[in-house]
Amino acid sequence: MSKKQYKSDSIYKGKYFIDYLPEEVFKKLNKEDRVNYREYRRYSTFIRESQLRIEKYEKEILKLKDKISNERLKIGGDNTSNDWLLKMKDRFDTLGHLNKNFVFSCSVTKRIRKSKSLKLKSGEKIMSETEMGVLKNEYKGEELKPVELWYSQIVNSGKTIYKTIYLGKIDSIKGFLSEVDEDGNDWSNDDIEDVRSEMKVVISQYVRHTVFHKTWKSFEKDGPKHNLESISKWCKKIGVKRYEWGGKI
Repeated sequence: MSKKQYKSDSIYKGKYFIDYLPEEVFKKLNKEDRVNYREYRRYSTFIRESQLRIEKYEKEILKLKDKISNERLKIGGDNTSNDWLLKMKDRFDTLGHLNKNFVFSCSVTKRIRKSKSLKLKSGEKIMSETEMGVLKNEYKGEELKPVELWYSQIVNSGKTIYKTIYLGKIDSIKGFLSEVDEDGNDWSNDDIEDVRSEMKVVISQYVRHTVFHKTWKSFEKDGPKHNLESISKWCKKIGVKRYEWGGKI
């Protein structure tokens, strides 16, 4: 072969192509040109190798797109006889009653509790003459401050049950999550929203299990007491099986 073709030539169609220099020509170049010529050849090779990889990846992408299209056809959504989604919906319609008792909303929110003295001082409560002498500035040696307390509210799908569950202070909730975490995670420094989200999962598991074994009557006004302590006892008793009732996959 009388002339060497650079691998990058086909990419740029000769725009940046420099013909191959014979060895005797190369040796007569000054030092700077020799360095630049070597670098030119090196980067030309890099470009072509990269282009070959791109072509390979593009072919792989086309194959993957075909596979994705085939999987979408299997799932369906066009109500054809081979439509997996339609078949799933048909079964759901016959089994939907199984899920009816387990449909409910679960919220975890905080409330600010103030002592009577703080309410009187702030003007939230009108002070009577008999209350003038009961104002306090501290409790157990500490300055009186508003307290953040957390609660969960459960409402069933028929809206016949409205149950509020007292959870306590955020430190108590974090301590509880650390105790029942099967992976041994420490929740003491986690973000409030992460704690709230995880607590909703645990409470939802607790409610589903309780409803299955004792029906919604357990959450009626005159039913048994539900709080962080009862949830903790349930978690420790049932262990990892609590995930069968929702939440962790």
